[in-house]
Amino acid sequence: MYKLQTLRNTYPFDTISLPRNVSGLSNLRHLVLPREFPVTIPSGIHRLTKLQSLSTFAVANSGSGAATLDEIKDINTLQGQLCIMDLQNITHDRIWEPRSANLSKKKLTRLELVWNPLPSYKSIPHDEVVLESLQPHNYIQQLVISGFRGLNFCSWLGDRSLFSLQELELCKCYYTDHLPPLGQLPNLKQLKLTSLWKLRSKGPEFYGDCEAPFQCLETMVVQNLVAWEKWWLPENHPHCVFPLLHTIDIRGSHKLVCLPLSNLHALAAITVSSCSKLETIVGLKERCEVTAGNSGLKAGQTNVLPPLGRVKVTACPSLEEPLISMLRRQTEIGFYWEQSPSTSPTDIDDFGKTMERLWQVLHLPASVIDAMSRDELIPTISFMDHKETEFLPEFFWRLLH
Repeated sequence: MYKLQTLRNTYPFDTISLPRNVSGLSNLRHLVLPREFPVTIPSGIHRLTKLQSLSTFAVANSGSGAATLDEIKDINTLQGQLCIMDLQNITHDRIWEPRSANLSKKKLTRLELVWNPLPSYKSIPHDEVVLESLQPHNYIQQLVISGFRGLNFCSWLGDRSLFSLQELELCKCYYTDHLPPLGQLPNLKQLKLTSLWKLRSKGPEFYGDCEAPFQCLETMVVQNLVAWEKWWLPENHPHCVFPLLHTIDIRGSHKLVCLPLSNLHALAAITVSSCSKLETIVGLKERCEVTAGNSGLKAGQTNVLPPLGRVKVTACPSLEEPLISMLRRQTEIGFYWEQSPSTSPTDIDDFGKTMERLWQVLHLPASVIDAMSRDELIPTISFMDHKETEFLPEFFWRLLH
């Protein structure tokens, strides 16, 4: 067994810990462990000095006999992907462990830092020290921070030295009310913000102190930012902000009132869902005008901005009247319905009533509507060739027969 180079345990319920003598496998290069049910590693992992990949490291409680995070400090051959789980187990008297781990010496390309906290009504200040200590090597390409319980993110998160970082996800960081200067990350392409419950605005601090913020960002996903009220975009900036941003997906931001699109020149697709107070999408009219006889989307009269290839708006009642005004001039309209596990019969009925009001105001025949796609329940359904319509609201049944 001492010649073993790969140890793989991907069956989450087979064991909750590795054998105690695993540290004797001096030639081990790859240790693959499941994420669904974290497996603890016995103390002594520091002896695996040839280890090149470690998929998951679960931080155990004190006194369990499991390896502590500082034991990986001398394994500088680690590379590839690493998920450090259960960081909530690092209590105040153990905050020296993350710094001793020396993550900045490991040439990781993907790092996940995961806290799995119990429900709490206050932040945990020492989490900020833990996160600050877990700065990765500047080779990092993908970074996920989930469950962080501090008020302030770490100083290195918006540092220009992370020149390889392309994908960033901040998830379930319930207590922080502001973002780090992510605009300073020179090669960031994908940004996902999920369940940052106290975040109220994306202000100047979001862009940072640089001449050209977010020069490479292509996709932005924002979900369940329940307190988010304002997205501030710099005006009269010497350089174009978000010059490559082509896809925006915003869901569950119930306090967001206005969404600015005017200066997003590369934007090609936008999805907005469950933003109950959203009243204005600035620039939408100019990006979606359609002339008679033209089945595609065309730029507005200024002909400066390119067209949007897809606009999807669901469950945003405050936008209903502005959309009606804009839709009057269109010859082809697509209505989209998103079905999720939490969708109730009332949701479907409300969608039908909204479409019925639009139908009455626009005075359009059924042949005008080209398609209705439901993301999970019915992949594609056309009013001219309808199938599997048993879940449609009563209003659509009247149109189809």
